[in-house]
Amino acid sequence: MTLNKILPVFAFGILFWACSDNDVAGGASGDAGVYAIKDLDVAGVSQKGPFVTGSAVTVQELDGITLKQTGKSFKGTIKSDKGDFAIKDINLQSQYAILEANGYYRDEISGKKSSGTVTLRALTDLSNRKTVNINLLTHLEYERVKYLVTEKKKSIADAKSQAEKEILSSFAIEGDFAESEDLNIFESGDGNAALLAVSVLMQSDVDVAGLTERMGEFSIALAEGGSWDDADTKTAIADWACDTDLKGTLANVRKNVENWKYADSAPVFEKFVTNFWWNNYGLGVCNDKRENETKRNVNKLSKLYNEYFVCEKGRWHVPGDEPESSSSSGKDESSSSIASSSSVYNPFNSSASQDSLSVLPPELQFFEEFCSARGPVIYGDGEQRVWTCTSWANVHDTATRDSAASALVDTLGAKGFVFEKTMLSDSLKSFYLHSFYDSLSYIYSAKKGDLVYKIAMTKTLSPAGAGYGAFMFDVAIFVMKEGFEDLPIHISSSSVASSSSIYSPFVSSSSSSVEVKKDTLPDLPEELAFVEDFLEKKTEYKEYADGAQIMWRGQSPALGSGCDSIATELINKAGGKGFEYEGTYSNDSLDNDYTEDSYVYTKTSGGKVYTLVITKGEVRVWTPMGITMPSKMFYVKLVVRDEGVDEIPTETKKDYDSPKYREIPEDLKFVLDSTQYHYRYYSNDQKWTSWNAYTRLGSSVGASNDDYFDEAKAKADEYALMMEAHGFTLKSQETLTIDDLESMRYTEYTKSDYDGELTFYRFEKEVEKFRYEAEVFAVVDYYRNLGAEGYLFRARINITIYDK
Repeated sequence: MTLNKILPVFAFGILFWACSDNDVAGGASGDAGVYAIKDLDVAGVSQKGPFVTGSAVTVQELDGITLKQTGKSFKGTIKSDKGDFAIKDINLQSQYAILEANGYYRDEISGKKSSGTVTLRALTDLSNRKTVNINLLTHLEYERVKYLVTEKKKSIADAKSQAEKEILSSFAIEGDFAESEDLNIFESGDGNAALLAVSVLMQSDVDVAGLTERMGEFSIALAEGGSWDDADTKTAIADWACDTDLKGTLANVRKNVENWKYADSAPVFEKFVTNFWWNNYGLGVCNDKRENETKRNVNKLSKLYNEYFVCEKGRWHVPGDEPESSSSSGKDESSSSIASSSSVYNPFNSSASQDSLSVLPPELQFFEEFCSARGPVIYGDGEQRVWTCTSWANVHDTATRDSAASALVDTLGAKGFVFEKTMLSDSLKSFYLHSFYDSLSYIYSAKKGDLVYKIAMTKTLSPAGAGYGAFMFDVAIFVMKEGFEDLPIHISSSSVASSSSIYSPFVSSSSSSVEVKKDTLPDLPEELAFVEDFLEKKTEYKEYADGAQIMWRGQSPALGSGCDSIATELINKAGGKGFEYEGTYSNDSLDNDYTEDSYVYTKTSGGKVYTLVITKGEVRVWTPMGITMPSKMFYVKLVVRDEGVDEIPTETKKDYDSPKYREIPEDLKFVLDSTQYHYRYYSNDQKWTSWNAYTRLGSSVGASNDDYFDEAKAKADEYALMMEAHGFTLKSQETLTIDDLESMRYTEYTKSDYDGELTFYRFEKEVEKFRYEAEVFAVVDYYRNLGAEGYLFRARINITIYDK
C-alpha cells in the first residue's frame, strides 16, 4: 500500500495555509501543518546490533501531503561500531522523512560482525527532534504506520504509538515506553530492554537471510492485521529462547553487548525473553505465589510439547534440571516478574502439600500433580525400580475421584503411554496398603530407549486416610530395563486394544448417554458449558439491564483434598478455551470461613465478555463412616455481558454492623472466657444471632460413664450460678432426659437407650440495645467412628442476641 492515497479532505487546509509563512506548506493526516525543515543537523544510532563503521545512512524527503518520497535525500555514514551517525544541513519541504541504514551489524547472539548486510528504516517527524535512532522497532512499524495513516486516517503520531504497542504485544511485552526512535540498546530502562529483547528474539538462531525473511513476513502481517500470528515462527523462537535460557547461554548476549564497551551494562532484557517463551508455552508468570507449581507446555507445535516445568525461585525449568542464571548483571532494574496477559494463573495448585524434592525421575515428575509419590524400591541390581503414588484426590464421592484419575490417564496418553491390560491388584499388595476397594489394576506402558515404563492404577477406598472414609486411587510406577521380568499377570489381557486414544476405566459410560439435569436454572451458554462438569449444581441466576448482563452462581461438590486438583483441571480447561487470568479481589459477599479471595478469568468472543470467578470454600459433609467432617470445595460465579456494556456489580457487600457479623457484645465475653470452645450460629435474620459455647468434661468408649455425666451436670449448675451473677434472670428450670434434648435437636448421634437426666435452665437479660436469651444444660453426645463407638460429655451455654 503506497502513501499517495492520503486524505483529500485536507485540500481545504492546503489552500488556506499556502498563503501564509513560507515554512508552512499545508496539513497532512490531521496534523496541525506541514513545516519545511531548514539547515537541520540530525544524529542518532542505527542498531540491530549496532551497525559497523562505514555503513550507509540516508535521510529521504517525504511529500508533506502524500508522504510519498520526492527523490531528494541526504547521505551520511556510520561513524563508529557503536552505530552512531550525524548528517548536517538537512533542508526538506516537510518535517516527515525516512531515515534508512544499510550495512553490516554486530550480532548480539554471536558477538561478531554479521555475515551479510541488512536494511532498517525509520519513519519520523523532524519538527521537534534532532535525534532519530534507527532500530528493529522503527523498521517493523514502518509498513503498519503507512497503513494506519492512509487507510485508517490516523495522524502519524497516533499511528506510530499504536504500531509500537502492537509489535511489543506480539512478543508478550506490555508497558508504556518511549517512542521507538528514542530507544537505544546501550541505555538502561525497560523500553531499551524491550528493544534489545525483540532484536535478540528475531535473530535467535537464524542467519542474516533468515532475519531478513522474518522481518519482511512480520511487517506484512502487522501492516493490515495489527498482529503477528505466525505460530510456527513464534514457536521456533520460543524453543530457542527456552533452550538458551535453561542452559544459561542467554547470559552470553549480555556479555557480548557489554564487551563492546559502549555501556557499563546492558538493559535487563532477559525478563522479556524468558516471558516470551513462558507465554508461548502457556506457563504464565513464575512468582512467589506459584513457587513449586508444576505446569505442562501446551503448545503442540513446540519441540517440548507436553514437557512439564516447575516454578522455582522466579523461573520455570524442567524438573530435575537445576536452572542456570541467564543474567550476569547485578543491576536489575525491576525485581518484579513481567505478567503475561495470555497466561492462566492457577492459585489452586497446592504446592504446599507436596514435597519440594521429587523422588521420581524427571520424565515421571508429572505424576506429582496427581498423587504423592514414595520410593523407590529397587530390585535386582537396579534393573527394576518401583514407586507408589497415592492420589491427592482424597474425596467423598466416586465421580470426583474418577474425574481426577481420568485427568492422569489423559496425561499418560499425551506422554505416549498406551493401555496394555488389566490384572488383579492383589499381585501388587506389597506396594498397595489400601487397594481392597477394587480387585482390578489397569496397566499402561511406554518404552524409551532401553527402559520400559509400566503404570498400574487401582481404585481404592481408604478408611484410615484421614480418620474417615475417602475415595482415592493408587498408582504403582515401574521402571525396568528391557528384558527384565515383567509384572506377573493373573488374568488375561483386556479386550481393549492399545491405541493413541487411550482407554480410561475412570470415565463412566453412563455419563455420556443421558444428560442429568442438576438444577432448574437456565443452561450455561456454549462458551461456559465446560464449567457445568465441575458443578454439583447452579445456585442462582439473575439478569441485569434487560439481559445485557447475566449471572449464574454455582458450587462444586465436596472435594476434600482433591479440591485443588479438580480446580486446576477447571482452570486448565478455561485456559485452553481462551480465558485469561485478570486478577484477584476480596469477595466478602460469601459466608466463607475458608477465604474471601476470588480469582477472576475473562474472555471476549462474539461481542460478549465472559467472566469466570472461582473462590475456594469449605463445607461439612457426611463421610462413609457416618460422621461429619470439613471438606474443601469451591464456589463459581459466571457473568456474561455485552462487550459495550460496563460490568454491573453483582456482589452484595456484607453489613458488618448487622447481628450476623458483629462480635459478641463486651458484657457477654465472660461466657467465652469460662468455656473451652465456642462458635457462632450464622443466621440470615437481621434481628438476631447466637453463640454456642461448651466445655468438654470427658469421653468414654463403649458403655456410658455416669461419672463424666455427673461432672457435666455439675459444671452446668456452676454456669447457671455464673449467669445469675452477671445479671441474668432465671425464667425456667426443668428436668429433661437425653431423649428430650434429641427431640429438641440439641444433641446429635444419640442413642435412645441412655436414660440419664439433667437440669435445663433458661435465662433472660435486657440491656440498652439488646435482649439476651440463654440456655444452660449438660448433654451427652453419642459418636461412632471407624467401628468404635462412645460418648462425649459436655456442659453447654447457648446465648441468642436480639436487637431491640
